[in-house]
Amino acid sequence: MDISSALKAGSSTAPSQWLGIECYDACWAVVLQQVQSVFHAAASAQAASGKILDIEVHAGAPVFIQAFEACFGLPDSAAITAPEQEDRRWIVVPQQSGSANTGCRVHQVLGPFWAAPVDGHVAYDNRLWRIAPSLSLMQPATQKV
Repeated sequence: MDISSALKAGSSTAPSQWLGIECYDACWAVVLQQVQSVFHAAASAQAASGKILDIEVHAGAPVFIQAFEACFGLPDSAAITAPEQEDRRWIVVPQQSGSANTGCRVHQVLGPFWAAPVDGHVAYDNRLWRIAPSLSLMQPATQKV
């Protein structure tokens, strides 16, 4: 689906707030309510690759870094590899239960922005943002009146 057909298609789903994530030369969208925090790391992914354990500290707590596909539930078959030139200094930490914070390194973040999902994507900034699979079913809850 191209961007013009996505914008024309419209959606019966109400718009939600999303966080755009650029990683692995792709644009991903995550429902904003499913994101605990986003911060800029001092070290890049290249510098962290030499460590035995990749950890960043945010707000005084450790954040254990894992692969993007593990963080957002992409299938193992995705076999995603980061381009050499991609500098992944942003850390995205999804909402999670438990005491250990885990997050992933991404190239860039955009948003939050409002958009309605259409065919597994949201359109924003003249681009289609693919909805991350594990979070795509967790649309923001609607309030009952």
